[in-house]
Amino acid sequence: MARKQSAPAAAAANNGAAAQQGPIVIELDKGWAAMCVGFEKLKSIIAGEVGVFFKSDEYINLYTTVYNMCTQKPPHDYSQQLYEKYKEAFDEYIRNTILPSLKEKHGEFLLRELVQRWKNHKIMVRWLSRFFHYLDRYFILRRLLTPLKEAGWDRFKEQVARVFIPMILQEYYVFNELKETVTGIVIGMVDDERDGQIIDRSILKNVLDMYVELGGSDTKLYEEDFEVAFLKSTADYYSKKAQTWILEDTCPEYMIKAEEYLQKEMDRIGHYLHDSTKNKLMEVAQRELLSKHLDQILKKENSGCKVLLCDDKVEDLSRMYRLFFRLDVNGLTPVSKLFKEHVNEQGMSLVQQAIDAAINKKNEKKDVVGALELDIVRKILELHDKHRAYVTDCFQGHPLFHKALKEAFEVVCNKDVAGCTSAELFASYCDSILRKGGIEKLSDEAIEENLDKVVTLLGYISDKDLFVEFHRSCNVLGKFEARDIELIVTTYQAALLLLFNDSDRLSYSEIVAQLKLSDDDTVRVLHSLSCAKYKILKKEPSNRIIAPSDVFEFNSKFTDKMRRIKVQLPPSDEKKKVIDDVNKDRRFAIDAALVRIMKSRKISTHQNLVAECVEQLSRMFKPDVKMIKRRIEDLITRDYLERDPGAVNSYRYLA
Repeated sequence: MARKQSAPAAAAANNGAAAQQGPIVIELDKGWAAMCVGFEKLKSIIAGEVGVFFKSDEYINLYTTVYNMCTQKPPHDYSQQLYEKYKEAFDEYIRNTILPSLKEKHGEFLLRELVQRWKNHKIMVRWLSRFFHYLDRYFILRRLLTPLKEAGWDRFKEQVARVFIPMILQEYYVFNELKETVTGIVIGMVDDERDGQIIDRSILKNVLDMYVELGGSDTKLYEEDFEVAFLKSTADYYSKKAQTWILEDTCPEYMIKAEEYLQKEMDRIGHYLHDSTKNKLMEVAQRELLSKHLDQILKKENSGCKVLLCDDKVEDLSRMYRLFFRLDVNGLTPVSKLFKEHVNEQGMSLVQQAIDAAINKKNEKKDVVGALELDIVRKILELHDKHRAYVTDCFQGHPLFHKALKEAFEVVCNKDVAGCTSAELFASYCDSILRKGGIEKLSDEAIEENLDKVVTLLGYISDKDLFVEFHRSCNVLGKFEARDIELIVTTYQAALLLLFNDSDRLSYSEIVAQLKLSDDDTVRVLHSLSCAKYKILKKEPSNRIIAPSDVFEFNSKFTDKMRRIKVQLPPSDEKKKVIDDVNKDRRFAIDAALVRIMKSRKISTHQNLVAECVEQLSRMFKPDVKMIKRRIEDLITRDYLERDPGAVNSYRYLA
């Protein structure tokens, strides 16, 4: 007789039977229905329904359902189907919830709605990717499929933001239209801000961040779907602005507006545009505002670059440099060219004024060089000071402007005036200020400062050796009873004065014997020291004529209010003598340079030999090519060189 089993025993028996039959299979439809319940609850949470949230066991059950459906043995392994349904869940949510909400909005309200929907979509992706996490860990990894997070974002991109029109689904035309609308609204808001209106920058940042996020690992989507249109719109905007400003505004007014707007474009990068847009945006804005109108801005009538230089508009010139520096060499080269032209024009105007003044002085039979030294040289120094300050302060010491200043003054400082070379003028100016402080009666400190400025300008003079010859002098310390005085004298004058260190009295014949000078030179030197303005020597007899019977002694009682004086030689044909001496020295210098070059090269063409000779000697003077040719012929005659019989226009060095 069988006995009736108790309830626990029966349950155990049933469980045992179930265990023998294997785990319960979750069919796709049933499992997916359970997942859909979770989806609906998630939608309610995202929609902000009060009191709706996931309990921990609900979350675990959803994860477990997916896990079980993916780990069942075939044909009940639904990994592939769940992956597809995961994406379909987003498609359904976008079609039924997101798109209808967007279609109802316009303008800025559309952007706000889009930003909020994207934020909600990311929340949904985060939750669903947790529920389906087992797919990411195994199935997706093995099949090399798109990860869950990226796949979820792609659904939004493809159906809401991406510019593509699948020809199969007519409804997707709306998505393309929405994408273009959003880009147009963003650009419109940027233009409003450019025109001075207040906009909500946070909305623009969120929308543009969405473009970047949807692009994944690169900014291709942002660039193609927004940046291209934005840059085109920017070009159109500034093209119109520039055309209006160039007609209505002066050069300074145009530059103020351009700088202000360009700075605001830079600010836009920091507030809501992506960093990758920076260079492209600034290039477009600068092209439309500056590059395309460069000549019109710089040469604006009554207010262009040269006018600003004439009127000493330091602030405007500084702004001009800042603006066109943005264009690098392409922008600064035209500015430096105008700067060079202006300096050249100003300098040549001074030269012409000096020529006119010299003609008047000559008609009045006054000292031409004396008048010029105090006029043109002083004005050229002032001109250089002014424009060097522009280079330093306004143009930030840029090499292009240093070069422009140098080239302009090389022209101005090498112009002859009324038969006087620039070397002679500068030498005479130096003599003038050393002798009596110039027309301004300069202090010792001011004299030093002026001499330093002259040294700078000497760098522009091609005939430096001629200046040296004109200005050749020595400094001798005269120890007089009242006080010591520095005497600025020529070499001959210095040599003669030094004779009195060993003798109290010297006759004319003794001086000639010791200095070995010609009578003409001796008379001129003695006259300058005993009969002119500064009587450093006493002469017997005391008259203004130097005779072979005269006797001279040092004047220990000499005094002067200046601590440094220039002792001038009496007028003579000194200029011709100086020029002759310089030309003689130049011949020797050219000969030496030619021999050095040929000794090194052994063989050289005529063209190369002349070019290298000019280069070597250009630091002191600019050799005349005809003179170089004559010196080559002379060296051939003297058997230093010979013509190369095997090559035309070539020379060979003879050891």
